[in-house]
Amino acid sequence: MALPPEFDEPARRGLRRLDAVVGRGQVRVFRVLWFMVPPGSIAWDLRFQALLASRFLTDVGTQALLFGALIAAARSGGGAVEAGLLGTAYLLPGALLGLYAGAVADALPKRAGLAGAYLGMGVLCLLIPRLFGTSMRSMLLILFVVRALHQVSQPSEASTVPLVATREELASATSFLSFTSSAGEVVGKALVAPWSCGSRA
Repeated sequence: MALPPEFDEPARRGLRRLDAVVGRGQVRVFRVLWFMVPPGSIAWDLRFQALLASRFLTDVGTQALLFGALIAAARSGGGAVEAGLLGTAYLLPGALLGLYAGAVADALPKRAGLAGAYLGMGVLCLLIPRLFGTSMRSMLLILFVVRALHQVSQPSEASTVPLVATREELASATSFLSFTSSAGEVVGKALVAPWSCGSRA
């Protein structure tokens, strides 16, 4: 059996090839997504695209978590009280921790703050149901802690914009972030949450 010529190449060269393939795929994806955007727009910047993807996926996840919990509570016989408790658990961290979380986000390096918040959200969403089950208390706890960490990630994302955009591009960059956030909320509410709950039925 003949081995390919790149068989004995160093591993780093293979990783560079993989990175190039991923980079080309990313460019093609954003060519499709940004077909209405002028060539000189901030939306074509790869660093800003990563920021948009971060905001989109975060909002998809948080909205899917909230509406998935509401759907699960309704299916298990819950009523207005349970829905109100879930809504309170979702909104309360912003009211209680918003200012303090912003100070924490300012004190941390931006990458460390974002990575720590994202990893914390993911780990807690997997760990809490394993430890405490999927009761109403568990859903309330998950919503509260995820939203508490979201109070750190959201200002960290917003404060990263000046690092990837010039002063002239700040308004359009903020507009793109707002649009991406709204799109993430719609996808999380309308598509991800009903699909994930329906697949378990």
